[in-house]
Amino acid sequence: MGRWSLVEARKKGKAAGKIRGKPLPLLSFFEAIFSTSHAFRRPINADLTLEGIKCGLSEKRLDLVINWVTQEKLTFSDKAGDVICAYGEQDTYNKAKCLALAQIIYSECDQHKKALLCLCKQGQIQGAMEYIQQFKDFTSDDLMQLITACPQIELIQSLTQERNGKPPYLSFGLTVLHLFSTDMKKVGIELFQELNKGGKDAVEHLVMNDSFCSLEKWQEVANICLQNGFEKISNNILSILRSQSGVAEFEDDTINLMEHVFW
Repeated sequence: MGRWSLVEARKKGKAAGKIRGKPLPLLSFFEAIFSTSHAFRRPINADLTLEGIKCGLSEKRLDLVINWVTQEKLTFSDKAGDVICAYGEQDTYNKAKCLALAQIIYSECDQHKKALLCLCKQGQIQGAMEYIQQFKDFTSDDLMQLITACPQIELIQSLTQERNGKPPYLSFGLTVLHLFSTDMKKVGIELFQELNKGGKDAVEHLVMNDSFCSLEKWQEVANICLQNGFEKISNNILSILRSQSGVAEFEDDTINLMEHVFW
């Protein structure tokens, strides 16, 4: 079925209009060609697939779209995934289904960042970590953008903690600075609250295993902690930094903090 068939179907659909109690002629057209897609040598092309998905969703036939995406021989595009995600934002009852469906489409057309975001929005953090491990081509910037789009504490913790003896995907210190520099202070506060539960040992583990965050950046983190009521975490960070060999002195703007802790 080519573009000519789609144009003709649109004309017929507009001419006939919708008959009460019966499906739109255009929807019937897509049902017919998609259900026979396995008989064709090649999959239904991406444009026709996209139009069919749009038509199905406009008629609130998510059930049909799910069947088409999972069962039929179609060609996916990221636009098709975008359309389904947008539908899920409107139909919140079916949002989880839409995210799962869009994830399939994004993965099929190698839109891995979008597929990963769908996983995270579904709350499938473990699945997201496995996805990152599987494809290995996510940069730290990609993952920072992921946190910005889906600021879940469990996700941030998973990205900033060691996994099976391997270094974390992201620096905890740099992630904190990112949160407080991008109007995501509330998420940063929640992260500190969780960190506070682990005491000094948890702080020390993060600082000692964070090879990307410099001394100066950790000082900034300590300042942010103090400014937001987490004096204990701030003191622990500075104590750990001071105890490391080769650390001679701190920047001028944190000397007062050091005096408060040690003198």
